[in-house]
Order: sequence, then C-alpha cells, then structure tokens
Amino acid sequence: MRLSRIILPIIVTVIIPLTASAQVSIGYYSNNKVLASLAEYRQAMADVEQLRAQYERETQRAEKEFNTKYEEFLDNVTTLAPSIRRKRQAELQQTMESNVRFREEARRLLKQAEADAVQPVQQRINDTLRAVAAEQLLDLIVNTDSNACPSIYITGEQQMTSPIGIFDSGYGGLTILQRLQQELPQYDYLYLGDNARAPYGSRSFDVVYEFTRQAVMRLFSFGCQLVILGCNTASAKALRTIQQNDLPEYDPSRRVLGVIRPTVEQIGDITQSRHVGYVATEGTVRSMSYELEIAKFFPDIKVTGQACPLWAAIVEAGEADTDGADYFVRKRITQLFS
Repeated sequence: MRLSRIILPIIVTVIIPLTASAQVSIGYYSNNKVLASLAEYRQAMADVEQLRAQYERETQRAEKEFNTKYEEFLDNVTTLAPSIRRKRQAELQQTMESNVRFREEARRLLKQAEADAVQPVQQRINDTLRAVAAEQLLDLIVNTDSNACPSIYITGEQQMTSPIGIFDSGYGGLTILQRLQQELPQYDYLYLGDNARAPYGSRSFDVVYEFTRQAVMRLFSFGCQLVILGCNTASAKALRTIQQNDLPEYDPSRRVLGVIRPTVEQIGDITQSRHVGYVATEGTVRSMSYELEIAKFFPDIKVTGQACPLWAAIVEAGEADTDGADYFVRKRITQLFS
C-alpha cells in the first residue's frame, strides 16, 4: 500500500485567511498514528524489544551471580584472613561497577537501535508528506503529537511543593527527619516507619528489599518525588536494587537516596587516626556496605564495625532512657574500642 493512502485520511486541513486575496492552508496529522500503521515500523520495534529482552536476561544473570557471591562472602567473612577479605571486597566492588557499566551501555545501545530502526521509516514518511503537501496544495503540515495534548512539565517551583518521603524500619529515621526540617524548612515531609515489621537488622537481603520497595512505592503514591532511606539496613540491602531495577521501570524521574553514601563522604574530613569504627544493626555490619563505600573514597582508612542486635529493639520498645539500655550501649562501645 502506498504511504500516501495512509497519511491522507489522517490529515485535517485548515484554511486561514490572511487578507482578502491571500490565505494559508495548513494540514494537521499524527506522526505516531502513521508509524503505528506501518508493518516495517512494527517489525523494527519488535526487533528492538527482542534486543531489550536479551540485555535484560544478561543483566538479571549478572545481578544474580553478584548476589550469590555477595551472600557467600557474607557467610564466610568472619573466617577470612584480612588480606583475603580485602581482596574479596575489591572483587565485589569491581563486579558491581562492571554490572552498572553494562546496564548503562545496554540502555545507550537500545536507544541507538531504536533511533536506527525509526530513521528510514521516518524518512519515508517525510518524503511522502512533501508529496502530499504538493498534491493537496498545502502550505504547511504540522505534526500534532507533541502539541495537541501537551504533557505537564513540573517546574522547580512545583517540585518544591512535593513532599520528601523519609522511610525507616521504625523510629530511628526521625533523627534524619528532624535534621532535614532544620536544614530545609521550605519542604514538606512524609515519614513512614515500618514498626509492624521492625527490626530489619536480622532479616535477609530479599526480605529487606521487598519491605523497603513496598514502603518506597507507598511514599511515591502520596506524591513524593524523592524518598530518603533513613535506615542503614535498608540502605545497605535494598537501595542499590531499587535504584538500578525498580526506578527505571517505575519512573526514572523519581529519586531514592540512602544514608550510607552521604555519611561516608564526610569521614575523610573527620577522622584523624584513619581508623573509623561504627555501630549498626547486624544486617548492616554483615553487609559490609560501610567498608566497601569507605574503601572506594578513602582506601587508606581502616574500618571496624560492631553489630548491636538489641539496640533497635530497645528503642522501639521505648526503653532508650533506661539503665538497661545504658548497659548494652556501654557493652558494645567497649567491644568496639577493645
């Protein structure tokens, strides 16, 4: 079928009088409708989707392989010699960065493949439009796809009215919320604490990821454009997967941030001994997220983590100001310094 037979029924012509003796004839059409009607375009898009599926399978395979190695590392970390542990950490970091580079390159190649697939079809449409314009005596043909129903653009001022979401497995993230309100009072905030399923510290990577993903999506449903994970365990076990896998599919314009990276960025200016200790949940310490991040920014800094399995439960139970809480705090701090 000639392409002009597809385009002609779509074009709507408007004649605008300029003067008593002059007028302008303008045709309007939908380029998307024309593309969708062409078999070669549909086949080209099917080929792109097949390529996308191949990249996605490879990405999932690499992600699964990394997670398996990570779990094996966590299971054996306490038995590894320091030199072997550092070597394994470096290997994990290298693998993670390689996976990120592959995903970014895959997106670039897919975008290029789609552009290459559309280009010859679009050129054929453009040539036909010129022929139709000459045949129908049209002065101008306008594509209405981008103007007939314009999308709403969120300006910086409008974004300011969108609440910032703060998520934590319980009450701990309230300290993050309090400081944000002090530093950025112009924003509104929504806080979500998952007290019903706290604590997260001893839960597996998969469970923490699923619980965190549910919370993030809930905050997105309330209009949050940015969600901050005020929970170390969620930042350690779920943040990377949400950023790399969920956001590109759900809404690439949304953002989810954690607390580990910003904390690590400040360490170099604080420590004088170049030996840093931290206390956290068992899950955060076992994930070695702080060790990996600090090694990336400050490879000369030695890091020692101390798991505090009862601290979160004490706070959630409202016992933070009791003598019993003081005992467990002193016990873990003493272990850290010993």
